[in-house]
Amino acid sequence: MILERSLTFIRDQLDLYLKQRAGVETDRVALSELLKQNGDIAIDMNTVGIALVNIEEERIRKQQEPYQKIDQGTIFRANPEIRVNLFLLFVARFSKYDEAVKAVSNVISFFQGRNVFERTQYPTMDPSIDKLIFEMQTMNFEQMNHLWGALGAKYMPSVLYKMRMLTIREEEIQAEVLPVKTVNINKKSN
Repeated sequence: MILERSLTFIRDQLDLYLKQRAGVETDRVALSELLKQNGDIAIDMNTVGIALVNIEEERIRKQQEPYQKIDQGTIFRANPEIRVNLFLLFVARFSKYDEAVKAVSNVISFFQGRNVFERTQYPTMDPSIDKLIFEMQTMNFEQMNHLWGALGAKYMPSVLYKMRMLTIREEEIQAEVLPVKTVNINKKSN
């Protein structure tokens, strides 16, 4: 659920930016797979499609502690949260090639101007999302060839971004734990 809300937020923000740049009212950005099941291109013409191409666990800041404290002082045991990074491919599909290149350029400009999205600056951001950070990912020709081959599509003007870092936590409590209230220390004397 948090994945969809974060992608919808970015789609809406980028769409607003591209509409302003192009001076149009029609939607310019869509969450979309690249290809339909029959092999046709799924991204509508004159649109920038956002395709989720990979999900990576963030291992550096991985939480290990299964015990958490609720406001009233109750301690409970639950599986640690998972933090993930999403790899998003922004693909421009336009009838004219120069318009597609311009759209990709505008996507890059958008993230260059605002690569961090925090709830304090964006009140429409879902309350379950603290912050989103975007980093452009550079691929060499071989990596790009593998990506487009794995997606089953022919290359279209595009740019790949890593969206860091979503925290996924299921609120299912496994057990309530009683807190330690006193500690007895017995010293042995010789």
